[in-house]
Amino acid sequence: MPHPRLDHSEPEVVPDGGQSQPPGVPVSRVQAGGTREKRRSLLGFALCLAGLAIGFYALKHSPAASIGRYGLIQALSPLYYIALLLLIISFAWSLRAKWHRSALLGTHLAFLVFLVHGAPAMIEAAPRFATAYLHVGFVGYIANTGTLLQNYDARFSWPSFFEGVAMLDKVAGVGSADVFLRWWPVAMNLIYVALIFGIANGLLRSELKAWVAAGLFPLANWVGQDYFSPQATGYLLYLAFLYVLIVPLGARDRPAWQSLFRRRRVDPGPGRQAQPDEPPPQGQERPRAVGFYLGVLVLLMAAMATGHQLTPIMAVISTIVLVAAGRTRVRGVAVVVPLMAIGWICYGAVTFWSGHIGMLIGGFGNLGGNVGSAVVQRVTGNPAHQHIVDIRLLTAAFVWGLALLGALTWRSRNGDRTVVLLLFLGSFCMIAGGNYGGEGMLRIYLFSLPPAVCLIAALIFKLPRFWQGQVALGCALALLTPLFLLARWGNELYEMARPGELAAVTKLQETAAPDSSLVSLNGFIAWKYTNILEFQYLSMDVQTLGPQTLPQVTAMVDNNPRGGYVIITADQTEYGWLAYGLPRDWGTTVERMLAHSPNYKLIIKNPDAEVFQYIPHPAVTAVEKK
Repeated sequence: MPHPRLDHSEPEVVPDGGQSQPPGVPVSRVQAGGTREKRRSLLGFALCLAGLAIGFYALKHSPAASIGRYGLIQALSPLYYIALLLLIISFAWSLRAKWHRSALLGTHLAFLVFLVHGAPAMIEAAPRFATAYLHVGFVGYIANTGTLLQNYDARFSWPSFFEGVAMLDKVAGVGSADVFLRWWPVAMNLIYVALIFGIANGLLRSELKAWVAAGLFPLANWVGQDYFSPQATGYLLYLAFLYVLIVPLGARDRPAWQSLFRRRRVDPGPGRQAQPDEPPPQGQERPRAVGFYLGVLVLLMAAMATGHQLTPIMAVISTIVLVAAGRTRVRGVAVVVPLMAIGWICYGAVTFWSGHIGMLIGGFGNLGGNVGSAVVQRVTGNPAHQHIVDIRLLTAAFVWGLALLGALTWRSRNGDRTVVLLLFLGSFCMIAGGNYGGEGMLRIYLFSLPPAVCLIAALIFKLPRFWQGQVALGCALALLTPLFLLARWGNELYEMARPGELAAVTKLQETAAPDSSLVSLNGFIAWKYTNILEFQYLSMDVQTLGPQTLPQVTAMVDNNPRGGYVIITADQTEYGWLAYGLPRDWGTTVERMLAHSPNYKLIIKNPDAEVFQYIPHPAVTAVEKK
């Protein structure tokens, strides 16, 4: 007798976690089967814990000094890969489990998220990513003053994230938001995975398929938008928004396009009963607390609309798809959600768009230009950096290709495939709305992931044997692992924050005169996490090196009577080397220029940073400016 297909392999489960007794089967056989299932699950828990222990040990013994041009992957201990492989094999094998399967698979995914998204937190001495420190400064300013700086940064026109964390800081008595930085990505991805499972379960109507989709997400999510930022929280709100629309407020109504093309009913004449063109949709039990969920939707949309620029756009697109497909019972949200997004842009963010209207709508409809900007801007730098960009493009193509293959092979009579495919294709509509550079392509990939992993799960479940599906899942996860490590952590050489850099910036802020100019050679520096208005923070963009470099630096600091300082850090030099193709020692060259100029004095030096104070000499300054 052939093994059943994956689509029909889920056993009937009773509330206590055991399997119900089929009619005509002896009790002894059922008990023996239950014992085997318990052993299978216990073995799965044991393998899962072993993978966590090995991975934790490997990360603690992976030196940060070994991070190289290809990022974190060069520093990871070989035991780390063994731990991930053990978790992947155990997860795929545990799909057969019937005894406490949800707890078993959920534990696997929690440990997987910890090991892959928490690797830098375990290896590096300081929390990572310069922009996260800037956000700490924004939160601190709001917490201390209770006001916004509308003209300081565009992000203050979408302030709900910063205001929310500032309020949390005040309530919890946290001195600074930097305590969140190290483990924020892990916490975000744990919640992401839980919401992905719920969304996939609602779209695919199969708990087992939902687990496969949730298992693919952590290794497919290489985008890196999960750091301490409005977009990380906005994505969480978006997933929660989708979940509420699809699960508590879900429906199985006739899609709008079927109503448009439905044939007219013909009067059969007297004595004849009219026959419907198609059976009416099956009714569903009305969910409890509909008003509560509607309130949740409004709050989620309000938080998205006031917290990030791009997330509300995708929420509008997804809402229209679900309403048109008849997959949510609250049709009015198709009107309310766009009005909330547009309303905030027109009134709440007026300070931003009044001076940047071209940025918002200048690229509307220019599909070719937007795509070119999104891709070309990231394919630059030295060969190592270009390889990382190629890996990112390859990973996106791999995930999207599997998703499209899943859409082609999935046959469903109830329209589920159409809904998931429309959600997947809807994410690409953002590219026609404006030119967001490389950031736009990252956001498109990120928003396409929930439906993409659902389509890939459907593809895996088309295989005729259960073990074939397990093998396919294991192979997909094993292939995604090195791609993830390179795509996600490939730029870690300049995205990490070094303790010496933070120490140099902190000491400079303590000694420099208020309102003096602090100048960096490019934007990759962790600063502004305190006193964002006390100094003039200026970033150059050194892309070439030559006789003009010193005059350019001098021009940045010469016009401030309060004084000026030039900060050179390892992050800046590594970024110039990798992203712009400058010589590896270009930072040392600039340091020598400053050291040999009478206008500069070295005042702070450690292995990760150097700070030069500008002391103008009129005659020398005039020569340097030429």
